[in-house]
Amino acid sequence: MIVIKGGEIYENTENDGFEPVLRFFACSDIHIKKYNDIRCRRLIRMMRTAHNISADYGGVDAFLFAGDITDRGRRSQYRAFSHIVKRESRGARILAVTAKNHDNWSGGKKGNGYYSSLLGSENDFHTVIHGVHFIGISTCDEPGVYYSESQRDWLDEQLSKASEESPGKPVFVMHHEHVKNTVYGSSDFDGWGNDYFRDILNKYPSVIHFSGHSHYPLNDPRSLWQGEFTAVGTGTLNYAEFTVDAERKLHPGGCGNISQCWMADVDGNGRVLLRGLDCMYRTVLCEYLLELPFDCSDGFFERFGGFYPAPRLNGKGQTAIFETEDKIAVTFPASATLYNNPCFIYRVFLFDDNENIIDSTYVINEYWRKSRRQHYTAYLKKPGCSYRAAVCAENSFGKRSEFLWV
Repeated sequence: MIVIKGGEIYENTENDGFEPVLRFFACSDIHIKKYNDIRCRRLIRMMRTAHNISADYGGVDAFLFAGDITDRGRRSQYRAFSHIVKRESRGARILAVTAKNHDNWSGGKKGNGYYSSLLGSENDFHTVIHGVHFIGISTCDEPGVYYSESQRDWLDEQLSKASEESPGKPVFVMHHEHVKNTVYGSSDFDGWGNDYFRDILNKYPSVIHFSGHSHYPLNDPRSLWQGEFTAVGTGTLNYAEFTVDAERKLHPGGCGNISQCWMADVDGNGRVLLRGLDCMYRTVLCEYLLELPFDCSDGFFERFGGFYPAPRLNGKGQTAIFETEDKIAVTFPASATLYNNPCFIYRVFLFDDNENIIDSTYVINEYWRKSRRQHYTAYLKKPGCSYRAAVCAENSFGKRSEFLWV
């Protein structure tokens, strides 16, 4: 596992006596369309997986859902969610927030009322489980508005109470959108972050904030961020999305085959063990141990990126080039690197006889699940000269493997 303490990063294979006193599972972006659709089935599988792997611990304490529970905010979609989580909870607490758009698509913020009436829960909540505080903020009831000023005041007040009542312990906060310029997907260019609560969260270093909205994979290392507080992207149970270079809202083939959640354990010393799960294949994709203090100085991503080595790309003799009248197809083996430091993209280059790059492209690696893919194929325009092709694997921080020449 990767251990993070106040921005210091190192790897440890021992659990150092970590004994959980609290276990919960966090996910987002289910996007239920109708009862028993694939999204409902993924929700059921996630919850049953959570119970199965928590049997030795003694069961699940809570399930967190960070918004976009439904796809259009219809009452029938909330009924489907309510029916499933009540049946599958097995005594675990259900903590969920609603989002402005998908959970209230019909206008008038009707989804907020559907959720609270069917689940018997407040849209904004502050609850304590085994001495650990959980705070959730749904979109406000005012049409067309994300959050209200009164919600900002309420959050500040609740965080102050939680910090005073449980010093030395994490405080888990959840709303749908990423906090801008924290995790992958939250930048101005990505477009999935907002700053409604950033100044308030900055005051409370014990906060660990869960959010969704972007659908960017949770096992991308950039989905964990530390600064004045800690931010965690929850991935998705629906489809994956990406930003690569200057292109955003990318949906590569296979992006719909995703079902991710976090398993979070807290021990008596306030440490938090996060395991990112692929619920389709019940595989641990990444693992982080967060130690107090959680906050760190600037430059976390630079240190985090420096910690990860370049991914491996093996497969000598397993590459091939196929030519058509105007295109070149380059086939190459998939990277075997997945746990904690997956290959993010493959870059494919064409070189002329003088080693100048005459064309290039990339292919997004299917790293958001335990894929069975053995090869990928990239397509480039056929040049009017002799050429050589080369492929490298690149991680989320731009570190590249050696070239595999084709």
